[in-house]
Amino acid sequence: MATAEQPNRALTEISASNSSEEDNRSDDDMDCVFASPVEEIMTTQSAASFWWSQHRQLFREMFAECIGTFIIVQFGCSAAMSAIYDGALVGLFQIASVWIIAVMVAIEATASVSGAHLNPAITIAFALLRPHTSGPFNRSKVLPYIGSQVTGAFLAAGVNYLLYKEKIGDFEAAHDIVRGTPESIASAKTFGEYYL
Repeated sequence: MATAEQPNRALTEISASNSSEEDNRSDDDMDCVFASPVEEIMTTQSAASFWWSQHRQLFREMFAECIGTFIIVQFGCSAAMSAIYDGALVGLFQIASVWIIAVMVAIEATASVSGAHLNPAITIAFALLRPHTSGPFNRSKVLPYIGSQVTGAFLAAGVNYLLYKEKIGDFEAAHDIVRGTPESIASAKTFGEYYL
C-alpha cells in the first residue's frame, strides 16, 4: 500500500538526479542549450540600454551647453546687428541690456542640467580649479562641453546670418565694402560683438 510519503520521496529523488546531471554540464553546454536569437537580441538591447544609461546625463549636459550658448550668441549678437544694420538700438547700454537678458535666460535654462558654463573659458577654469573626478564636473567633460559650446555658437551665428543676410548686403553696398578686405571688419564685427 502506498503512503503519502512515497510520491514525495519519488519527486525528491527525481529532482536530485536532475540537479546532479545539471551540475555535471559545463558552462558551454548551458549556453548552447539556452542560446537563441531572441536572447541575443535582448542581450544586445540591454548592452545598448546600459550604454545609454551610462552616457545619457552627459548628452543632456552637452545639449544644455549647446542651447545655452546658442541663446547667448543669438540674442547678444542680434542686438549688435540690430544696432548696426537697422539702427534699432542706440548706444552700448541698450546692447548690453540685451546681453544681460540673454545671459540670464541661458543660465536659468541650463544651470540645473549642466551648471551653465556656456563658455569654454569657464569650462577650462572649472577643470583646473575644481578637479573633482567624482563630483558634478570632472575633466573628462571638458572636450564634450567645449564642443557643445562651439557648436551652439556656430549655429547661432548661422541663424543670425540667415536673419540679417539682406541687411548685411545692403550695409556693405552702402559703405562700398568688399568681403575679405580690411574694410569688411565693419560688417563682420557684429558676429564677434566688436561693437565699438
